[in-house]
Amino acid sequence: MDDDVARPQALPPLVTESKAVAAANNYVHFDWSHFQHSLSDLHEVFWSVRVLEFLAIAGLLGALRRSPLKGAFLGLWFAGFCIVKGSSSLASIPALNYWRYVEPGLPAFVFLAASVVYLVPRAGRPYRAPHVPRGLPGGLRTVGVALALLVAVPLAVVAVTPAASSALYARDNALGNEAPISNGLRLTRADGSNGVVRLAWRPSGTAGTRVYYVVYRASSPSTCSLPGAGGKECVLNMESIALTREPAYVDHPGGGRHWYRVGLLANYRDRIDGSDLMLVGPVRAVG
Repeated sequence: MDDDVARPQALPPLVTESKAVAAANNYVHFDWSHFQHSLSDLHEVFWSVRVLEFLAIAGLLGALRRSPLKGAFLGLWFAGFCIVKGSSSLASIPALNYWRYVEPGLPAFVFLAASVVYLVPRAGRPYRAPHVPRGLPGGLRTVGVALALLVAVPLAVVAVTPAASSALYARDNALGNEAPISNGLRLTRADGSNGVVRLAWRPSGTAGTRVYYVVYRASSPSTCSLPGAGGKECVLNMESIALTREPAYVDHPGGGRHWYRVGLLANYRDRIDGSDLMLVGPVRAVG
């Protein structure tokens, strides 16, 4: 056989495997080291992390004892958000965005905590096995109607809901998160002369929480660009020029026309360090 003749190789399985691995790495970001660091930070805001760990593990065992299928569902629900998403390098307890990542898994934690009671010994009482329904109640027709409604109702709601006429959320890529656009954070004063701009806004009603503000500035009216498709969440095309606790700021941008917004931020350490964005005000032109 001629050695120069190319032999067929089984490349497609290798390519398929690499794509699957790449997809898994793209959507599943589990970082054990960062997860442990998050648990350490959680200890700063809760008196005992061990209690939380006990409730999750013991509750999972209790749920599995009561119903293996439902217990497995609760465990996967909890782990998918509170462990996998909570270990992402983007999740930070000091910046408060940790709670935004794990929030969908907190109801599962509540169910797991309540399932701890299923570990109580049944001394002196006969054990009653959980009821497992046999067959399909109502037949296949009932199941088909239920599935049709499950699909049709959300589609009908989406179809009759009018699209938003303007952007409802703004994203700051520098901070890495988005926030609702609120008229409650609009600029009540924005005037300038001789290259000096004076801004003022109403303090946000946050009860006993101390917040601070970020001041945005742009030199063109295109301050928030909308995506070509999808929801009307715009991306801020503005420069962050200041962080302040006072509901006022004096800027020296020079001559010309400028556009301003104000954003609201907070964190549990009560520091001005560029934490999660909570609210964004509407834009206002000066000059």
